[in-house]
Amino acid sequence: MTIKELRTITGLSQRAFGEKYHIPTRTIENWEGGTRKPSETILYLLERAVKEDYNMVYVIIDDCLSRKAAIFDERFDTKEEAIQTAEAEWKSFTERDKNSRDAYYVATCTIDEDDEIDWDSINPIVEYK
Repeated sequence: MTIKELRTITGLSQRAFGEKYHIPTRTIENWEGGTRKPSETILYLLERAVKEDYNMVYVIIDDCLSRKAAIFDERFDTKEEAIQTAEAEWKSFTERDKNSRDAYYVATCTIDEDDEIDWDSINPIVEYK
């Protein structure tokens, strides 16, 4: 994630984000403007802090065969919007290759402070037998 994406998740201005995470506003401006780039360590630590502070909720679309997942995060206005988008993408995929999957599931979860996934619910979107 970029600094701007993290800041968007928080809904904070550059100044408020900087105050909350003890980063000078000018530094945030430089990072977002492309003048400077934060280190991978700083990005990692900020992402963990934002996840913990804002209890980021993910909607995960998971197919039972390949275990690949597409993650839709809080860039959507509502969980329903994320699910609708995921369902539309799944339907688009199944139009192209209907026999490639047995089932597709939508699951909601939260990421805890140890970056572990806490599952809230798992429900099939589409099932093929």
